[in-house]
Amino acid sequence: MLAKIILITLLQITLALNDFKIQRKRLPDAILIGAKKSGTRALLTFISTHPNVSAADSEIHFFDKYYHLGLDWYKSQMPYSNDNQIVIEKTPKYLVDPKVPQRVFQMNKNIKLIVILRNPVTRAISEFVQSQHRQKRNINNVNEQSKRFVRMLYESKNQNFTIRKNWNIIKNGLYVNHIKNWMEYFPLESFVFINGDNLIQNPHDELEKLQKFLGLKPIIKKENFVLTNQKKGFPCIRLDSQNEEVKCLSDQKGRQHPKIPDNVIKQLQDFYRPYNNELFELIKQEPFWTV
Repeated sequence: MLAKIILITLLQITLALNDFKIQRKRLPDAILIGAKKSGTRALLTFISTHPNVSAADSEIHFFDKYYHLGLDWYKSQMPYSNDNQIVIEKTPKYLVDPKVPQRVFQMNKNIKLIVILRNPVTRAISEFVQSQHRQKRNINNVNEQSKRFVRMLYESKNQNFTIRKNWNIIKNGLYVNHIKNWMEYFPLESFVFINGDNLIQNPHDELEKLQKFLGLKPIIKKENFVLTNQKKGFPCIRLDSQNEEVKCLSDQKGRQHPKIPDNVIKQLQDFYRPYNNELFELIKQEPFWTV
C-alpha cells in the first residue's frame, strides 16, 4: 500500500514538473506590426481569447527602441506560454520603421507577420486626434481640432498649398512604401493583411482569416461577438458563447473625430489613391476600401 502511495506521489510530482517546464517565456511566433490606429489593439484583444494564443499585453518596442538590450531581454518581456500556444507581440511602430524588417529577419526568417490596414484618410484623422489628446490640446473642441488638422496638413510650395507628404501622420498611411521595405526580407506568404474597417463591422470574418493564417482551430466565430457600446461602435467579444461574460476595449478607444471639410477629405483621397492602388496590386488582394 505504501509503495502504491509513493508511486502515485512520484507520478504527481513528475506531472507537475512537466507542467512547470511547459510554461515558459520564448520569442514570438508572430508579430502584429501595425498599422497604427488601424485596430491593432482590437485585433489583439480578440485573438487573445483563443486558448492557443498567448499575447504580450503591452507594446514592447524591442526592434525600434530597445534593440540594444538583446534577444534575452526581448524574450523576458514575452508572456508565459506552453507548447500548444502561439506567442504574439504587438508594436504598430514596427511597420513604418525602416530598420525593423532586417532585425526581425535576423531573429526569425520564418516568423508570421500580421498587418491590419484601415482607410488611410480615416487613419490619419484618428492618429491626429490621438496626438491632440496626448498633448491635451483642446481635446473636447472638435471645431478647433478640425482647423488645426487643416493648418498642419498643408505646406506652401511655389505659392501653392500641397499636402505635407513628410508629416508622419500622413506618411504613416503610405502603406505600400512600408510593405515594400518589409518585402525586401519576407515573401508575401509571411504576411496576413487584415481589413481594419471590416474588423469593426464584421469582426468574425477577419478573425477567421487570422486564425487560418496562424494555423489555429477556428473557434472564434460570429456568435462570439456582441455590440455593447452603440455610441463608439466597437464590438465586444464573448469569451464563451454559453455565458454572458464579455471582453471589451478600453473607453479610450473610439474618440470622436473632428468634421474635416469635404474638399480636404477629397484632396486626401486623391493624394492616397495611387499609393492604395499600388498597395493592393502588390499584396494581390481586392481593395479593402474605395480607392
